[in-house]
Order: sequence, then C-alpha cells, then structure tokens
Amino acid sequence: EAIQSKAKYKVLNFGRRSGKTTELAYEALGTALTIPNAKITYYAQTFGDARDIAWDIFLKIFGQTVIKKNETLLEITVRNLKGGTSKISMKGWESVVTAEKGRGTENDLLLVDEVAFLRGFKHYWETVLEPTLLTTKGRAVFSSTPNGFNDFYELSNKAQQLPDWFYLHATSYDNPY
Repeated sequence: EAIQSKAKYKVLNFGRRSGKTTELAYEALGTALTIPNAKITYYAQTFGDARDIAWDIFLKIFGQTVIKKNETLLEITVRNLKGGTSKISMKGWESVVTAEKGRGTENDLLLVDEVAFLRGFKHYWETVLEPTLLTTKGRAVFSSTPNGFNDFYELSNKAQQLPDWFYLHATSYDNPY
C-alpha cells in the first residue's frame, strides 16, 4: 500500500521488527529504477546503523541491479531501466546535525529512518534536507517506531490530516514472523 502510493510525502508509523527499513529499501528501488540518474539518500540514526542495519537489506533488495558499491562510503550505484544509473547514499543523522551535510545537494528521494529518535529533526528537515527536493520535485519517506510526543508524533498527525500525504500504521504483530 505504501509503495503504491504516489504521495510526495509518506509517513510510516511502524512498530519494532515490522519492516521499516525493508519498506524504505523498496521505495528506493522503485525510484532508482524508474527515474533517470536518480539521487537517493537514506538517513539512519547513525552511520553505524546505516552500515549495520540497512546496508545488507538494501543490497539484497537491489540484487543484480547493483553495478557498483562502495562499502566505505555506503554508496550503491544501480542500472536504471531508462538506460542510465542511479545512486543511493546511506548516511547517519549525525552528519546533518554536526555539519549540516546534505545542504546544497539535490535528491529525488529522501528516506529518513527512526525519525522519533533523531535530535532536532524538524529544524534540520526544514532548513537542510527539505530544500534538497525543490529542484527535482523529489519525495520523502519518513519511518519510525513511535517514541512519545515528539517531532515524529507531530509529523504523523500532519500526515493523517493532509490529503496529499500518505500515512500508514503497522504494529510488531503485523510482522508474520
């Protein structure tokens, strides 16, 4: 349901072990294969989380479309269905907070994982990351395990009220395993 949604912004409010990172990888795959020379950036809580949790999931889902991978920088280049290539970069949120990394870049898709646990999310989203979608008319997908009343809670409420946003809730019990 989430992958099929054409909404510019998607919020996935998922419980633990319910497939957040896998869902984000499939979002990345769809964009990487269909938008020529797409630039996709995935943000985890830390660079270590991107490496330890998301890297293998993304590689498995991208499968044989991968033509180049850089395990040091956590970058994947894939062959695009339109004849070009697309690049997926994986980063830690700390790079945004400490150095405002991402400022001045362009993205076709931003994937932000575990938003409820990201320090200063709203501020850095509005001032650093959201502008990277302007020139490409890009999209963003936000996922998180809920963690009380914070920026993700506000984002979830916003997504449920705006018609051009998509919101999906899943619990740990929705995982068939």
